[in-house]
Amino acid sequence: SPSPAGKAAPVPPGRPTPSNHPNAAVAKAACAALRSADRKAISAVFVDDAELVVPGRNPTAGVYCGWDEITGYASLRKELCGSTFRSPAHDVLAKEGHTVIIERWMAKRGDRCLDMRVVTLMHIFDGYSEGGIILVSDPYKVDDFFN
Repeated sequence: SPSPAGKAAPVPPGRPTPSNHPNAAVAKAACAALRSADRKAISAVFVDDAELVVPGRNPTAGVYCGWDEITGYASLRKELCGSTFRSPAHDVLAKEGHTVIIERWMAKRGDRCLDMRVVTLMHIFDGYSEGGIILVSDPYKVDDFFN
C-alpha cells in the first residue's frame, strides 16, 4: 500500500539506504585518508590509478592521478593550512557506483579563514574509490584562501 503523503516508504530490513550503503563507509575512509595525507591510508581506499579533480586557480587545484599525486595534493592542502584544516562530514549518500559526501571545510591561514560547504562526488566500485571531483560552494573564496 502507498505511504501517507509526505512520508517515506519504509525500507525493507537488510536493504541499504543511501546513508548506510557499504560505499558510504568507503567514502568516509577516503575522506579520512585525504585529511591525514597518509599514502598508506590513501592506497588502502583508492585504486592505484584513481583520478581526483580539484577545480580552481590556486596551488591545490589540478587533476591528480594515482596514489602519489593524490597524496601530494592532500599533503599540500595540509601544509598550506597547518593543523587548522578540518572537514567534518555532514552527510554521505551512497549507491552502487556513486557517492556524495557533504562536508564543511574550515581552516585558517595567516589572517584568512575558510569556512564553507563542499560536496565531493566519488566513484566507488568493489570497495575502492576510483576518484572523483571536489565541488566547493565558493571557488573564488577557495582561490583567495590558498593563493
